[in-house]
Amino acid sequence: MDISNQLLIGRPYGGTAILFRKKNLSNCVSTLEAYDPRLTAIRLTTNIGPVMLVCVYMPSDVGDLDCVLNYNETCSKINALYAESDVAIVAGDFNCQTGSRFYNIFFNFVQDCGLEISDSNRLLDEFTFCSDDALRTSWIDHIACSSRVDELVHKVEILHQFASSDHKPLLAVFSGLTSY
Repeated sequence: MDISNQLLIGRPYGGTAILFRKKNLSNCVSTLEAYDPRLTAIRLTTNIGPVMLVCVYMPSDVGDLDCVLNYNETCSKINALYAESDVAIVAGDFNCQTGSRFYNIFFNFVQDCGLEISDSNRLLDEFTFCSDDALRTSWIDHIACSSRVDELVHKVEILHQFASSDHKPLLAVFSGLTSY
């Protein structure tokens, strides 16, 4: 977000981050260079081997060809990161829901990488985004996991009680996945 020539009013938007407790995980986390401000990536050493974790903020669909090209390019960058890993978790704001223009691109990306859409495989009729006026909702945030990790997903939940953003946090709990 470039705010150098503007006054920022209201809630900031965009950006990605992966937070972890350094005291507990510093020995098993290494950062991966994503070369894209829409992606943050780490490699986590676990009991099932190295797992790549990517946090994404995909381009929005503003109706032009550039946004489609940008969406495809960001998917390609994630795919290139994934080529160096056997196991991955890709989570964040994918800016698409079933039936939207970007959903086919998202679905093809997931299939090409051999990922499962862990949230929509476990939840029905949900939403992760609610407009400020509360008149529109959509399910545009997702968690996609490699099959080896997806089978360890114990629970997926959307935390609707959090009201600090128009996006609702998406929680995934993994059983049997430990770091070391």
